[in-house]
Amino acid sequence: MYRPPATLTRIIVPLLALVLTAGLTQAAPAAWPPREPMPRLEIGMHNAPIMRIGVDARERFLVTASYDKTARVWDLESGKLLQVLRVPSGPDPNEGKLYCAAISPDSKYVAAAGWTRTGSNDIYIFNRKTGHLLLTPATLRGLPNVINHLAFSPDGRYLAATLGGGHGLRVYHTRDWSLAGKDTNYGNLSIWADFDRRDRLVTSSYDGYLRLYDRNFHLIRKKKAPGGQRPFCVRFSPDGSLVAVGFDDSTQVNVVSGQDLGFKYAPDTRGVDNGNLGRVAWSRDGRRLYAGGPYYDKGLNIDPILQWTQAGRGPCTKILASTDTIMDLWPLQDGRVAFGSTDPAFGVLAPDGKRVPLHLPDTLDFRDKEGQLLVSRDGQTVQFGFFVQGKNFMGKIHQARLDLKQRRLMVDPEAGKGGKNLRPPRTRGLQITGWKNTTAPKLNGQPLRLDAYEKSRSLALAPGGRRFILGADWDIRCFDHHGGEVWSHAVPSTAWAVNVSGDGKIAVAALGDGTIRWYSMQDGEELLAFFLHRDLRRWVLWCPEGFFDFSPGGEKLVGYHLNQGATRTPEFIAIDRLYDRFYRPDLVAWRLEGRPEGEIKAVLGRMGDIRQVLARGDLPPDVEMVIVKQKGRDFTVKLKLRDRGGGIGKVVYFIDDAPVETLKARPVGISGPRGRRPSLGGRYRGIQEVDRSFTGNPGNNRVKVVAYNADGTVRSASVLGNVMVKAAKIEPALYVLAVGITNYRDDSLHLDYAAPDARDFAATIKDRAQGLFQKVQVEPPLVDQQATRTGIKGAFEKLANLVKPEDVFILYLAGHGFTLEEGRYCRYYFAPWEVQYINQKTLRQGSIGQEQLRAWLENIKARKSLIILDTCNAGAFANLPPVRGLVEKTALDHFMQATGRAMLLATKNQQFAIEGYEGHGVFTYVLLEGLKGEADRKVSGNRDSQISISELADYATQEVPRITLKIWHREQTPMLDLKGQNFPIAFTK
Repeated sequence: MYRPPATLTRIIVPLLALVLTAGLTQAAPAAWPPREPMPRLEIGMHNAPIMRIGVDARERFLVTASYDKTARVWDLESGKLLQVLRVPSGPDPNEGKLYCAAISPDSKYVAAAGWTRTGSNDIYIFNRKTGHLLLTPATLRGLPNVINHLAFSPDGRYLAATLGGGHGLRVYHTRDWSLAGKDTNYGNLSIWADFDRRDRLVTSSYDGYLRLYDRNFHLIRKKKAPGGQRPFCVRFSPDGSLVAVGFDDSTQVNVVSGQDLGFKYAPDTRGVDNGNLGRVAWSRDGRRLYAGGPYYDKGLNIDPILQWTQAGRGPCTKILASTDTIMDLWPLQDGRVAFGSTDPAFGVLAPDGKRVPLHLPDTLDFRDKEGQLLVSRDGQTVQFGFFVQGKNFMGKIHQARLDLKQRRLMVDPEAGKGGKNLRPPRTRGLQITGWKNTTAPKLNGQPLRLDAYEKSRSLALAPGGRRFILGADWDIRCFDHHGGEVWSHAVPSTAWAVNVSGDGKIAVAALGDGTIRWYSMQDGEELLAFFLHRDLRRWVLWCPEGFFDFSPGGEKLVGYHLNQGATRTPEFIAIDRLYDRFYRPDLVAWRLEGRPEGEIKAVLGRMGDIRQVLARGDLPPDVEMVIVKQKGRDFTVKLKLRDRGGGIGKVVYFIDDAPVETLKARPVGISGPRGRRPSLGGRYRGIQEVDRSFTGNPGNNRVKVVAYNADGTVRSASVLGNVMVKAAKIEPALYVLAVGITNYRDDSLHLDYAAPDARDFAATIKDRAQGLFQKVQVEPPLVDQQATRTGIKGAFEKLANLVKPEDVFILYLAGHGFTLEEGRYCRYYFAPWEVQYINQKTLRQGSIGQEQLRAWLENIKARKSLIILDTCNAGAFANLPPVRGLVEKTALDHFMQATGRAMLLATKNQQFAIEGYEGHGVFTYVLLEGLKGEADRKVSGNRDSQISISELADYATQEVPRITLKIWHREQTPMLDLKGQNFPIAFTK
C-alpha cells in the first residue's frame, strides 16, 4: 500500500505563512473584484485540502471549506453534493481561499471566509438552499486580516470569527449581522472559537493563550495552556464544564476547566512521535474525546483519529481515518464523528472504528513521483506517475501517457513500448542542494529565492545546464546557472514534479490540484493545462485563450469563475456551455506546435479570447420552465426567459435528448401568428415568455431546454423536466433515407463506391429490419443525379410529414464531405451531385452545410435516430486549402453535437476512399457485415439475434482499424457519438 509523505510541512506551515502575512503587505486593489474570467476545476469534489467542516443541528447537511476557493454543502447521509458555494475572488492563487465555513443550527445559512480579499477580508453569508449570497452587511466586510475560523452558537443567535495578524475576535448577531462583541487585544493570530450551550465562548491564539468570554462576550479569563506554545483547536464539552485543547506545536492534548481554564488533565498520547493532534472534539454525550491532525502512525501506515474513553482519562484507541492530515472533527449522534482531511476527503467514523468514506479524493496524487514525470523532445508527449486512493486505504500507483498529437491517453502503458523517447527530469549537472521539501534550496551554497515559508518540492535542469526549474508550494521558478531568477509563475497548487522538454522550449509541471501544466521556458507563460479524473477515463485539456478538448464526460470538469461584484454571487460557466465557439482541439494543439506568434494572433482575432468574451458580461438568460399536461399525449412547455446582460438568442428544446425545435432570435418581437414558429428578440432586455406544444411518447419523456445569449457565445445551464404520458405502447416504424454519389457532375470529383454502397445499405437494412418494426419504409436511394440539393431536401420534407415521435429514423450519406474554417468556426459540408469546385466560395454556396442538415433533421420528429456519414475528401477536393486533421475532426465533433442524434462517421482519407475493400468503402463494408450478424456474434455479450446501434458502433470501431491497418498499414478510426441511446435496428436471421 502506498503512503504519501508526512503532511506537516505541506499543510500547517503554508497555513501559518498565509495567516501571518495576509493583509500586511498589500493594499486592496481599487477595482475589486476583477471582471476577468478565471479558469477553475469543477470535478464534483474539492481539489485542494478541506480546512473545516460543519454540521447542522438535525445532522442533515455537512458543509466543507477548502483552499480550492469553494465551500460545499453535502447530504450527510449519502455524501451527495447539494450546493457549490463560490465567493468573489481574484487571479492570485491565495485570494479566495476558504479557511473556514460554518452552517447555522437550523441549516438556513452557511458562513464562509478565509483569505477572501487581499488587504480587506469579508465574511460571506449564503442561503444554504439556493446557494446564493445574501447582501453582505458592512459589518462583515473589510475585516483587517484573514478569517481563520467561524462558529455559530448552538441557539443560532451568534456567529463568531477569529482573525489573523493579532486582530482577535469578532462576534455578530445573526438577526441583522450587527456586531455583538469583539476583542482585538491578541498578541498573534486567533485560530479557533467555540460556544457552549449558554453562549459562552472560548478561543485559542498563537500568542499561547486561551481566552474565555461570558455570554455578553466580556473576557473573564485569559490563561496559557501547558501542553504547547501554539494552542490550535478548542472545544467545550457538551455540558460546558471542560474544554479540550489541541496544539499546533505539540503532540499533547490538554483538558482544562470550562469555568476558569485551569488545567485538569492530559489524555495519554504516549507513542505519538510526530506531527500533532491539533484538532479535538467531544462525543455528543461527553464520554469520549477525539483528536487528530498531521499525525502519521508508521505502524498503521495511516493518519488515525485517537479516541479516549472516560472523557479523555481512559485508554486510547486508534481509528483508521485518512491517508492525510485530519483538519477538522465534528461529533454526531450515536457516538459517530465526522472528519475532513487534506487528501481532500471526508467521512464518518463509528465508535467501533468503522469508517464510512462519504467522498474520496477525485484528484491524482503526484507526491513522491517527481522522477516519473517524463517528457518528449517537443513537449507534446508526457508520461506521469500518480497514486489514486481507493476504499479501505488500498490505493494504487499508476502511470499514464498523454500524446497531444494523437489526442490519445494511455493508462498504464506497456513498459518500454512507445516511451523510449521520453526523458525524466535531470537533477544533476549543477550543485543544487536542498531542493526537495525544504525552505532553503541552494546553488553552489548560495540561497535560491523563494517566498517566506515556501518550500521547494522538485527540480529539473534544462538541456545544456544553463537554466533550471524549481517547483515549489506557490510558484514554479526558472533560474540561470548563476542562480539569477529568470522568471516565476504562480501555480494554483504545489508543484510536486517538474521537467523540461528536450528542445529546452517547454517546462512541464505536475501540480497538487491534479493538473499537468505546460509553460514557456522563455517567459513562464502558461500554455496548456490537463486534468485527468481519478476514474482514469474522463479528461480535459484547455489553454488560457479558452479553447478546449475533452474525452466523453470531461466537458464538465473545468469552467470559468465570473465575479458579479463584491457582494453578489459569482457565476460559474462550465466549458460545455461554451462548446459552440471554444471546442477547438486543433487550436489547443497549436499551443505546443511552435506556430508563429503572428499566426496565433490572427486566429485569436477571428475567434475571440475567452477572457474578452466572458469579461463583457454577456451571460445567457435565466430559464424557468413549467410543463403543463394536456389531452392524450400532448403537453405544453412554458418558458420564462430573463435577460442577464447578454440578450436572448436561440432556444433549443430537446425530448429524450433529441432536439425537437429551435427558436431563432430576430431583432424585435417574440411571436407571430398562431401555428408559426415564434422568434426571440435578440438583445431585447427584460423578460420573454414562450409556450410550445409537443407530443410525447408513452412512458416518461425527458424534456430539456437550453438558451443562448444573443451572439451565441454562451448557453444556459440545461433546464430539465419530465412528462409521464399514460398511453398504450405504440410499435415504432422504421424510416430510412440513403444517399450516395459516385458520378458527380464535375468529373474530377468521381468516387468509386458511394452510390452502390448507398443501394446496398438500403437493401440490407430493409431485409434485416423486417419483423422488428411494425413497418419498414426505406425510401428509394438517392444516387448520383438524384442526389441534388433539391432532391435531398424533398426527401427530408416528405419524411417530415410521415415520421412520428415514436418512430426510428436512419440517414445514410456517402459521397464527398469536407471541412472549411469560417471565421470563428469550422464547418462540415456535404457535396450534392451538382456541386462544382470553382473556388471556395462557390463550393460553400453549392454544398449542404451542417446547419442546413441539422435543420432538416430537426423536422424529423423521431426521438430515436441514427446518422451514418461515409464521406471523404478526395479528387479535386484535395486542392482545397490545407486543413489540419484536427480541424476536420473538430468540425465533425461540432456536427455530431449539433444534430443531437446518434452518429457514426467514417473519417476516412483519400487512399481508403479510392481503393475500397471487397467492392465497398471500408466503413460501409464493415457496417453491412455487422448488420448481417457479425456485430451480434463478435461484439455482443448476450447474442440475442438483434443488432443494436451500440453493437454496430462497437463492431465498426473494432473492425475498421483492423482492416485498414492490415491492408494499408495505417488505421482509419471511425468517430461516434451515440448520445447515450441504444436501440435495435436489425435481426441477425
